[in-house]
Amino acid sequence: MASANTSCPPLPTKDQCFALSDGQCHRILLHRDPENSRANKNWELVHQPELVRLYMTMVSFPQIRDHMKTKLDYCYKTYANRYKDWHLPVDRCEREQIVRELFTLVSSSSNLQSATSMSSSSSRLPIRPLQPHPSPLPSPQPSQASTSSPQPYAVPSDFFLSPGPQIPLPPPPPQHNDVPNRSHDRMSIASTSTWSSGSAQSAYTYFGDDTFSNPRFSMSTSNSSVSSFGQMSARPSMTSSRPSISSRPSFSSLTQRRSFKAAKHDARGGYWNEDLRVIPCGKDHSNLRWNVTFPACQICGFSQWHALMLQAKNIEIDIFLNALMSLREMCKADFAGNHSLHFLMTAGVGMEYFTGLMNWDVTTSQNVFGQNPLHVLNPESLGDNLISFLDWFKGREHPPGLLLTQRDMKGRTPLHTLLQHPLDRSMYKKVLELFPYSHHQLRSFDTSGRTAVTMMSKAALKIKSKSSSDYRKVQDGITETKLYQSTEESQGSSRMYGFHDIARGARGTSYIMGFFECRICGQTNTHSNSYLDQMVCACKFGRDRNGPDDTGMTAAHAIVTQERCNNDPQMSSESPSQTAELIQVLIPRNDPTLLEALHVLDREGNSLVYNVAIRGFDEILYYILELEQPSRRRAMVNFCTRGQKKGEEISVLAAVSSRFEEVLSSIRVSKVTADHRVRHRMIDKSNRLTKVKQLLIKYGAEMTPNITTRWQIYWPS
Repeated sequence: MASANTSCPPLPTKDQCFALSDGQCHRILLHRDPENSRANKNWELVHQPELVRLYMTMVSFPQIRDHMKTKLDYCYKTYANRYKDWHLPVDRCEREQIVRELFTLVSSSSNLQSATSMSSSSSRLPIRPLQPHPSPLPSPQPSQASTSSPQPYAVPSDFFLSPGPQIPLPPPPPQHNDVPNRSHDRMSIASTSTWSSGSAQSAYTYFGDDTFSNPRFSMSTSNSSVSSFGQMSARPSMTSSRPSISSRPSFSSLTQRRSFKAAKHDARGGYWNEDLRVIPCGKDHSNLRWNVTFPACQICGFSQWHALMLQAKNIEIDIFLNALMSLREMCKADFAGNHSLHFLMTAGVGMEYFTGLMNWDVTTSQNVFGQNPLHVLNPESLGDNLISFLDWFKGREHPPGLLLTQRDMKGRTPLHTLLQHPLDRSMYKKVLELFPYSHHQLRSFDTSGRTAVTMMSKAALKIKSKSSSDYRKVQDGITETKLYQSTEESQGSSRMYGFHDIARGARGTSYIMGFFECRICGQTNTHSNSYLDQMVCACKFGRDRNGPDDTGMTAAHAIVTQERCNNDPQMSSESPSQTAELIQVLIPRNDPTLLEALHVLDREGNSLVYNVAIRGFDEILYYILELEQPSRRRAMVNFCTRGQKKGEEISVLAAVSSRFEEVLSSIRVSKVTADHRVRHRMIDKSNRLTKVKQLLIKYGAEMTPNITTRWQIYWPS
């Protein structure tokens, strides 16, 4: 028999498999993938150790599905595919051989103990009740342990009264600490960045439910929203036990006592916590601590001040206030124009932290990506204060409500992003009633052609695998949002004729005998049916000048990219000067609140400057560059778009140069064909492209700009 052969180790028993520690399970995964490059390596990270244990037991994939049904909702084929991604064979013969090899590999480690040999000398913490016989740690409170109900594990009767093993614990993984039951401090958070199989420290108290004891809601998940399960209660008074400011220890010693959860930095994509956009510097700053001095990043401008904002949730409020004073001389903005509020809002802190920051920095301007601080607000710790918090910002800028209606470069308002967060069901209606023009914002599309409800549905699916409770909250939010929308739809509201229709060549309704009815003002022959007069009328009646339509196109992009003809008998093409007049009406000089229209992308990800420049609209290019602040112009002319080859990016200046060469080639061809009309048109276009190149170079355009040049709008003094 194979089991009797010394060259072929026996298969481990189920008890032995369930006794594998988290560290051994991760060691198995790394052994199968030494370069850590496997596909879906972050899939259900919380449950990966348990999935490895189930794999080692040799049970079938339908049995694995049934076993995980209370925690995950996938079909058995999904589990089989994930094991394939992790280089674990699914063929039974191959799987059996691999299980033997892997168990032999990890069984030599000092912290492995089979379930059948575990006794009171065991040093392993039970991670889940589903494991049959792992022995728990000695309780730090013998009096409670001795009076507790009988334990479901097979342990000696005097186990909880014994002094505990003297064998030192191995460093990985960190162990659980018992937390006393304090009803007044339910939402006190001490985040960690360790693996989540019951080994992360927690400052949550047990309230008679299994929300915080369930490993699915462990604080080790990268996007945990566990604090959204309840409202933040008042902090307990710590006057008697808290030392005075003068006698407190240093920042380093204080933060070492708290568990630490690093903010998530996508250094290649350029994101903090998956929502705040920054310059993608390629350097991971997530492990930089606010209380350890480090030089600011020379590519993205990330500094110790920004680390303090991002890690505020891990810091007591009084320590945070002292740190603000200590670091007050540091630069408050990064190179992309993100100020203190941008970083603090994505950290998910409570109202008291924002109150403390207001003495130092209240800048609410949009970053180079069009995000104002409310675009990245994480409301999980604000609770009922969310409405008053938003109301304060509603009156912050002029006109009131500006910050709540601004669009980022993808055409999304703060309402679009806020509704994607799990809130209490009653809170969704309050938020919708607070936001100005909420019905219009709900109807509005982003540059991908998605509405707020569509974005909420996508967010719900993304969060489903992490928290079923948060998934239900977002689903309830979708229901509330649709009910709110129905109150307007019952009044017969529909999409209105506006800038997009005009930009695509619509001329209203014309009748015989020269009568024209404007579809905006509803009047007959009050003005002509020219594009210019229609746009003036649309501005007068308050049509949205910057909202993308269902194709993801804004009015500015449509005016530049769509061809129109004049209303003369020859149906002549619209001249560049006429197109410039339409842009000047759409985005006038005297309204700085409309400048965001200069930065919203089209559906293909091209900027307005790019679309204007490659078409030779030198008059429009000069106009829109002069509209914007000087600090933002260099980033506008150094925008890069996707090239023809995969992974290639091309700058505006390089694209214009390429288009200029194409025009010169057409001129040479026209000499041979003797087509003077085409030749004249191409010569005119080449002259305009030459002017465009000169303008781009004047404002700092480069042929191959580096990543900082492409996005930097702030230069520290």
